[in-house]
Amino acid sequence: MQKQSLSLLFSALLAGSVFAQSPLTTTFLNNNGGAVGGGVYFDLNVLVPTISVTGLNLNLTGTGSVEVYTCPVTRLGNQSNAAVWTLVSTGAVTGAVAGVQSPVAITPFVLPAGTQGIAFKAIGVSHSYTNGTGANQNYATTELALAAGEAANVCFAGTPFTPRVVNCSIAYSAGGGGTVLATNTTLGVGCVKKYTSFYESFATSAAFDLANTAITMVPSGGGYVVLNGGSFLPVGSVQAVPTVLTLGDDTSVTQPFTTGSFPGAPGGLTVCSNGFVSLATGNGSAFTPSVATLLNDPQTSFRSWHDYNPSIVGSGTVKFEESVGVSTVTWDGVWDFFGTSVADASNLQFQFYATGQVVIAWGAMSPVGASGSGHLVGFSPGGASADPAGTDISALGAGAIVLEATDVLPLTLAALNRPIQQAGPNNWNLQVSNVPAIGLGLDIFGLGDPGILDLSLFGLGQPNCQLRASLDIVQGPWFAAGVNHNYSFTIPNTPVLNNFHLFTQSVVLDATVNLALTITSNGIDGKIGDF
Repeated sequence: MQKQSLSLLFSALLAGSVFAQSPLTTTFLNNNGGAVGGGVYFDLNVLVPTISVTGLNLNLTGTGSVEVYTCPVTRLGNQSNAAVWTLVSTGAVTGAVAGVQSPVAITPFVLPAGTQGIAFKAIGVSHSYTNGTGANQNYATTELALAAGEAANVCFAGTPFTPRVVNCSIAYSAGGGGTVLATNTTLGVGCVKKYTSFYESFATSAAFDLANTAITMVPSGGGYVVLNGGSFLPVGSVQAVPTVLTLGDDTSVTQPFTTGSFPGAPGGLTVCSNGFVSLATGNGSAFTPSVATLLNDPQTSFRSWHDYNPSIVGSGTVKFEESVGVSTVTWDGVWDFFGTSVADASNLQFQFYATGQVVIAWGAMSPVGASGSGHLVGFSPGGASADPAGTDISALGAGAIVLEATDVLPLTLAALNRPIQQAGPNNWNLQVSNVPAIGLGLDIFGLGDPGILDLSLFGLGQPNCQLRASLDIVQGPWFAAGVNHNYSFTIPNTPVLNNFHLFTQSVVLDATVNLALTITSNGIDGKIGDF
C-alpha cells in the first residue's frame, strides 16, 4: 500500500465515526514557485470544536523539512511579523518533485475552533504553488475551510507575493482524540554516508558570511577534500591583460582554453553571469539559487550563485585569465541585479589549476544585495546527486569536507504510522531504506536508548555508527538485498501503556566479512498514545 493510502487509512481509523471528509486538498496544478527557505501563507477555519492534523502532503522540490506555524485570527498583515507565529510541528520530506504530492512526516498537532493563520516554512526545499485567480483560492470540507493566500522567498520577511494558492493535502480527524498523542521521534542518523556534493545556502545577502575568505578543493579518490584557505589572486596577476567575458543579465558564455587546462573540461569553462562555472554547457543561467538545481544539473559546476548583472552601466565585469598552471574567472566588482552604486558590488573568484585543484575566493561582497536574492555556495558533479544537507563553511575551521566519487546513502529508518492504541490490533509499521545489496539484517526493539554514538569504539560497526535502542527484543535475521525492508510491532490496546516509550533500530551485518562492518540505521523513539 502506498504511503499516502496508509496515511489516509490511519486517519480514518483514528477518527472513527466522527471522521468525515479528511483530507482537505487544494490544487496541485502549480504554475509558480519560490526559493529554498521560502514560505506560503493561508488561513484555516476550524468548523468543529477541534481537529487533530495527522498528515500533510505538499508540492515541493528537494530533500529537507517543513515547519508548520500558526498565528491568531488571520495571517493577513502578519506575514512579515515573525513574533506572532508559533511553531507547532516539523516534518521531514525526501526526494520531493514539483507537481507531485510529497508526504511531509509531521508530528500531529491540534487546532481549536475558529480561524487562524497558517504558514509552511521550507527548510532546504522549495515550494511550488499556484497563482490565485479568486476562483481557486477557497477550499472546504464539513469540518475545515481554507482561504489562500500568499508566498515569500524568505519566510516571515519582506512583502509577500499575492495572491498565491498553497498546494497541500491536509489529513485530519475531528476532535482532539484521546488523552495522549502518539509520536515518533528520530534519534541520531544512520551510517555509512558518503556524498559527492556540498553546499551552504544563505537566504539573504545579509546572511552571507564568507567575504574575504577562501576554500580550497583538493582532488582525492575521484572526489575532493574541501579545506579552509586560499587567497584571492589580484586581477591581472595570471594574465597581464584579462579577457572580459561578454555577459549580460542571466547569460552564459563558454571560454575555451589557449594555454590553460583543467581536468574534465576539454572544451573550456562555461561561465554564468550569476556566479557559477560549469565544465560544459547545459546548466542554464537561472538567477534564483536552488539546492535541487545544483544537485541535479547535468554538468559539473562550482558555485557562489547569486543574482548578478554585469551589464548594468557602472558595474564591474567578469574576467578570464589563464596560464599553464592556473586559470581564473573573476567577478571584479560586479553589481547585484537592481544595483545602483558601488555599494552593490561583489568580488568573487574561481581558480582552476591544471592539477585539478580548485579555489573559490571572496573579496568584498555586497552586504545587502539589491536584488534581494540569497547566495548558494557549493559544488556538485554532473547528474543527480544525493542531498548531503547544508554545511556551515565558515565554521569548518581546521576540519574538512570529504567528497567521494559516488554517493553512499546511510541506512535509514522511517515510521510509516504512529504507535497508537486502538480497538483491535494496530501495527506500528516501520521501513528501512538504503539497504545494501548483501548482508544479514536485524530489527531491534528496546526499552531505552543507550545513546552510543560510535560503535567502532567497542570494536563493532563503522565509525560514527550509533546504537539507539537497547537489545531487549531482536528480530531476524533477514537477508539484505538492496531493497527496502519493512517490519512492525503490534501495539496492545491497554491504557496503562499511554506515554510508554518503545525504541527501535535496524542493523545490517556484512555476513561475508565480520561484525566490524556492521552498519546501523537511525533510531526511532515511539511514544505510545491513544490518538
